[in-house]
Amino acid sequence: GGFETGCYWRFNREYLENKDGHEILHLHYEELTLRKEEGVRKINSFLGYPDLDKDQMEGVVRATTLDYDNLKSYQVGKPGKGEEMMTKEQRERFDERSRKEFEEFEGVPESYFSDDLYVGQMNR
Repeated sequence: GGFETGCYWRFNREYLENKDGHEILHLHYEELTLRKEEGVRKINSFLGYPDLDKDQMEGVVRATTLDYDNLKSYQVGKPGKGEEMMTKEQRERFDERSRKEFEEFEGVPESYFSDDLYVGQMNR
């Protein structure tokens, strides 16, 4: 087997076109890492589940938290990684193209096109 790559914008356009009419919850990676409880609450609410009590939330957070120190040999996504991987100019060009590609779709938060997303400042 090989690894297939493709156009980021084509892949995401197909997802956002949502031809089957599914409800979509947009989340940032940072919402599931920097403010995990808030992200879990959003997912829970979106799925129509009742609120979690403190013990349940602690259990979900514990079960879904990686120990980054023990994963140093792997490429692990971390908030702010985009700032290391792209220059400010590259991020701006990426955001400009993304706005053009996705402007027709409702529900795509403006924060998807924010430099704060790349530097790990979302939801701090």
